[in-house]
Amino acid sequence: MLLLESPYRSFDQLAGDIDGVKKEADALGESIASANERLSSSQKDYIAILAIFAAVIMAFSGGFNFIASSLDSIARTDVAKLSCIVALVGLALINLLYVLLRFVWGIIRKEGDRKGIPRTAVVVIVANVLLTAVFLLCFVVSEGLVGSFL
Repeated sequence: MLLLESPYRSFDQLAGDIDGVKKEADALGESIASANERLSSSQKDYIAILAIFAAVIMAFSGGFNFIASSLDSIARTDVAKLSCIVALVGLALINLLYVLLRFVWGIIRKEGDRKGIPRTAVVVIVANVLLTAVFLLCFVVSEGLVGSFL
């Protein structure tokens, strides 16, 4: 009877060892999945950082070139016409920055997050309204239409 019990005990021990190995394999699989998610997240973060730097460089270089050309042509043109052009280019730069920031925000946000860029939409809308008002005012003044409205 002792001879029959020993093979069964070793089979039970082997079955227990197999269950332990399965649990460890499952834990390792979860660990690998978690590492893959972190790797994917860090890649998104690197892309977002590079995009932010690209947006800042584009804004500064475009802004500086625009300011330099505006100051160069200020003596040759009418101030109202120059103000119209400055307002239009300001609209373009602000909207370009907003589009770039939306793109970066779309990259770095989480899967279930439906929030937009925090507090920037209102600032962009106000800036667009103000620059459009400046453009229209300068256009009316530069074309001499002020007298017809008064």
